[in-house]
Amino acid sequence: MDTQENRGRGLVQRICLYLAPLLSVAVHDFLERDTLQTLFSNGVFMVLLSSGYLVFLRTSGKELYRRIRHQGIFWGCFMLSFLFLGICPVRNVGVLWLLVVAFAAMEAGLELAVSLHVLLMTGYVILVLMEGGDLYAFAVVILFGFLLATLFSLYRTREATVYLAVILLAVDGVLQLVRYCLNMHALLAHGEQIAVEMAGILVMVFLGYFYLRYLQSRGQVAEKKEPGMASDQLSERQLLERLLEEEFSLAVALREYSGDLYRHSSQVSDLAGRAADAIGGDGLLARAGGLYHEMGRMAESDNYIEAGIALGEKHAFPEELQAVIRQHSPNYEIPKSPEAAVVMLSDCIFSTSDYLTKNGMREKLTDEKLVHNVIQNRLSKGNLRDSGMTVEQLEVLQAYFTAHAFEKGDA
Repeated sequence: MDTQENRGRGLVQRICLYLAPLLSVAVHDFLERDTLQTLFSNGVFMVLLSSGYLVFLRTSGKELYRRIRHQGIFWGCFMLSFLFLGICPVRNVGVLWLLVVAFAAMEAGLELAVSLHVLLMTGYVILVLMEGGDLYAFAVVILFGFLLATLFSLYRTREATVYLAVILLAVDGVLQLVRYCLNMHALLAHGEQIAVEMAGILVMVFLGYFYLRYLQSRGQVAEKKEPGMASDQLSERQLLERLLEEEFSLAVALREYSGDLYRHSSQVSDLAGRAADAIGGDGLLARAGGLYHEMGRMAESDNYIEAGIALGEKHAFPEELQAVIRQHSPNYEIPKSPEAAVVMLSDCIFSTSDYLTKNGMREKLTDEKLVHNVIQNRLSKGNLRDSGMTVEQLEVLQAYFTAHAFEKGDA
């Protein structure tokens, strides 16, 4: 939803995405005593880098930063990472400039962490590699950053702290052996640098430990998590992410019950999630609602929605997800949120397209006309009156459905 709070967050996001890379350039050039020409050149590169990353975020159809629960901590880590990146060519800070990658992996998952790693590595190329940096060091940091993102995305319990530290230290040790070609003299000569890197790894791991401890103290994360656990043990965001994993028991059951139903549900999930993001809604909630909106059909009950609600209660679905399941069909309850409305419309669009295709009439109707008819039909019946969507959001939604609903041949 396009609220004042969301607009404020978007402004902070854009400011930080431009300010942090420029900060790294300023610090780097100050320490290196570079010329104004170099400062200007590096600054332009960083502005272009930030602009390209913003374009990626906008065109990917995914509001990755909406998954972050503690925006202040995240953007603080973001600024620190670029500050350390500016310092590292002159002063050894180890791998602390990858701090935001680790935090993003814990907060929002692998996708955001990897995109930030690519962003930082591009900055590394501009500030370090283009000025005669070590290609081996560059390759080592690339590999280590991807491993860091992967492991921290799985780092959800405090008991895992020791294992995570041991794995990262061991991998870093192996990478250093490769970097210096098993030359013990070279390793000893760079012993201080290697020790600082390993100390940086320990700092990141134990910062993660204290962050998980902080979350637990606020009841936002559990000490141990098992598949299908109740929502009082997981935050609602984490539970929604868990429900969207392919190996989640309910997703497996849906896939095994009917390949066609699972295909349709996956289509609705993907489209609804992207469309919700496009209008400033909760894409994660819409994805989960789309995937499970018809799961009650597995019970082969006379009322599949009530059967779905019962399944949701059994698996401790958050109330907002239960609401989407109830409200995706106006015959049962009309949508009370933009996310429920988006799931309903996505379902209608694909169902209508499938019906027309089976009857040999799909080619007679353009994508634009099909989407327009579905939305106008729901408007005329009053199905969207309580959804909370503005006229502008509906216009954006209609344009998005027209452009993207069938772009992968989903019709």
